[in-house]
Amino acid sequence: MPDKPRYRVNRAELPAFEHHPKTGGTLVAQACHGSRTSWLFAERSPGYYSEPHHHDAEQINYFVSGEMWLFVEDHGYRCKAGDIMRIPPNKWHWAKNRGSETAVVIETHAGPATNEQIAANTVSLLGPDEDPASVHHIYNLHSGGYPGDQAAVEARAFREEGEG
Repeated sequence: MPDKPRYRVNRAELPAFEHHPKTGGTLVAQACHGSRTSWLFAERSPGYYSEPHHHDAEQINYFVSGEMWLFVEDHGYRCKAGDIMRIPPNKWHWAKNRGSETAVVIETHAGPATNEQIAANTVSLLGPDEDPASVHHIYNLHSGGYPGDQAAVEARAFREEGEG
């Protein structure tokens, strides 16, 4: 009998890794991927602040607990537990945790989003008949920085929510 493919994994089996963006805070994440989708369980500390970036993957986030701001191009969205947020492919976006508690978020990316750190720590759920080399991983593209006025976008969003 052939080996059973690893199509299932328990979150406790996923290695955790930390990222400390130079802009502030900490991201603790666990990841797995298939051939066309990746899943990331992310905990972003108070003060977490990612740099604007974009990628070819469509991204959908589900907020489990806490709250965090997500910015997509020229608009800010205050996301709380229970919210679902879509980030279309190739749109500039970034995140900021202005709260006092860790924001816990489940992210999906289609195609599988990765970077060197995620790639080294992700669990593949590919079967024996699937070639890992055929997976088209999507990497963050920073191409020179966000072309808009990031500070103005944030200030307007915070003002609109009464946090300005």
